[in-house]
Amino acid sequence: MTTGPPPTSAAGSADRALLTAAVLLGGAGLLAVLLGLTALGSPAVWAIGAVAGGAVAVALAAPSPLARLVGVLLLQVTQLGGEAGLSAIEVVAGLALVGYLAHWYALALASGRPVVRTLFDVAAVAWGTVGFAAAVGLGLMFGPDAYDFRADVLATIPFLFYLPVKELCAEDGRAGFAIGAVLCVFGVFATVQNALLFRNAVVGADALYEIADARFNVGETSITAGLMIALAQAALATRRLHAVGWVAVAGVLLAGLLVTKSRGFWIAAALGILAMAVVAPGRGRRRIVGYGALGAVAVVAVAFLLFRDQLSLVALGVLDRLVSIGGASTDISLVNRFAESAGVWKMIRVNPILGYGWGVQATHYSIIAQGTSHWAFFHNGYLALWFKTGLWGLALMMAVWTGAAVRAAWATRRRGLPPRLRALALGAGATIAAFTPVVASSNPFSVLDQMLVVTLVMALAHGTADRAHALLGR
Repeated sequence: MTTGPPPTSAAGSADRALLTAAVLLGGAGLLAVLLGLTALGSPAVWAIGAVAGGAVAVALAAPSPLARLVGVLLLQVTQLGGEAGLSAIEVVAGLALVGYLAHWYALALASGRPVVRTLFDVAAVAWGTVGFAAAVGLGLMFGPDAYDFRADVLATIPFLFYLPVKELCAEDGRAGFAIGAVLCVFGVFATVQNALLFRNAVVGADALYEIADARFNVGETSITAGLMIALAQAALATRRLHAVGWVAVAGVLLAGLLVTKSRGFWIAAALGILAMAVVAPGRGRRRIVGYGALGAVAVVAVAFLLFRDQLSLVALGVLDRLVSIGGASTDISLVNRFAESAGVWKMIRVNPILGYGWGVQATHYSIIAQGTSHWAFFHNGYLALWFKTGLWGLALMMAVWTGAAVRAAWATRRRGLPPRLRALALGAGATIAAFTPVVASSNPFSVLDQMLVVTLVMALAHGTADRAHALLGR
């Protein structure tokens, strides 16, 4: 195993990390304004687009590996939501993604530099190479649906970011903070999208109940991950100003999560915060509770300022979804997902080891469609992995998944590490804990933007743990 060198100057690294965060948040703001102005038809969109595009171009052309990675990742914000069709900027983002990965892996192979540090990395490499090729071959052998086959292949590509991100987090003291900031940017961006959708719904509503019943669930995975990262940074911040800033980010993301009215992710976020409170050191645990309450108050205050006339309706809608959690087992959507899982499990039992590969469909009776449905997207992420990649593929991914949570908890408890590094580990581990139950009903492994978020979180956790080993000399 190899270890990355420790930073030469903690103060210099902190300054550079803050500068990186400012650039990231500024770029995210530009992109958010760009989309907002596009939706509103503003002529200023071209100027904003030029500035945002120029910033990304500079980042990609910079000699710093971290700047190139961050530039490519920020472009992927255009993939959030998974809407039908393909825009020009999405094409650019896709080309940047593929080009960056091809360049990074070519250099890694040519240099012969070891990038596989642990058995978890071995599992990740095996799943992303042999597993990917086997799933392609099995899918073609069993006869895939062409559209679903393409969707599965595209959704798997972001997993290739695991090694580049993990290595940078292990070697560069700024990288982990930058990746955490990128996850927060994704969450804020998704929140802005949902806010715009909510605004349009309010303007176009013909009746008051339409406002209360409106749901906007763009980027729930991104919002939840960003919320965990922001709250962890606030809990372990060494400066009050930094803590206040992260609490503000967490408040925005908490509001975004509430607007989605997604009961599954509400429960997931609560479990993630609980896991954070269990693992965090005593002082951090108290801060999590206090800052969580402060963030909730901030959400109410902002909502009152922005939606004073509709606040009661929004609150009623959120309360209705919250109260309905107890009866979620009878919800027609969830019951239909159980039927879907039963159909998938029936096919898994026939071929549990190898799986069926990408794009192969399963059959079940849909209560919603009131007829037989053929699907290759399954809401239960664990069963989806088992069905598509076999038991061996599920085991490999779960090794990386659980290893991320365990190693993140280990790094969080190491007193000799810088607080910011411990906060990154805490946030990444809490995110894995939050996602673990919700994956059973909301599959992130078959959706491009969600797979990217999950990969970044796992890479952040493992990379932070690797850096912790290097700094502690173990």
